Amino acid sequence: MKTLVLNGSPHRKGDTAALLSELCKNLDGSIDVFSAYHDQIQPCDDCRQCWKKATCRLDDKMQELYQKINEYDNVIIASPLYFSELSDSLISMCSRFQYFWISRFFKEKELVNKLKNGVLIIVGAGDGTTVNAEKTAEIIFRHLKTTCIGQIFSLNTSKLAAKNDLVALKKAEDLAVRLNQLYLEESLGE
Repeated sequence: MKTLVLNGSPHRKGDTAALLSELCKNLDGSIDVFSAYHDQIQPCDDCRQCWKKATCRLDDKMQELYQKINEYDNVIIASPLYFSELSDSLISMCSRFQYFWISRFFKEKELVNKLKNGVLIIVGAGDGTTVNAEKTAEIIFRHLKTTCIGQIFSLNTSKLAAKNDLVALKKAEDLAVRLNQLYLEESLGE
């Protein structure tokens, strides 16, 4: 089983990392993490090269994801909540999925073929709502042909760090087990 993590947090040991770590330690298989803050993935600048050629002109780690997108069985989106939205760096990184959209709608060529399962992780200090972030994540999942099987929220981190949020940690463990089960069921069904 292969899992893609789209991490929107700047903190390697913060609240998002705590829940992501709990989920990942219970997942089978390999995990590739794409960090919106640490991998220096540029946002789409609408140069429109992908309209003419089957390539993106921006040469960064996203090229690796383009090549491997159909190898993944799972997609995890993890982000702090900023002004009731996914982190701006995560949204900027995910703007590069425009490459898939252009191919599908202008060239009628589907680059993302494999169906995947997903999980959404959101952490926040407590004065925002997850509605907008959930809608944005839903769009990202849809472009990656991913069905979100569950969400993990720790939304009061100003008072209770995610690493101490027993409900969220248990949900992370449970969803990892569910992803493992789904992979096994799908593998046996083939």
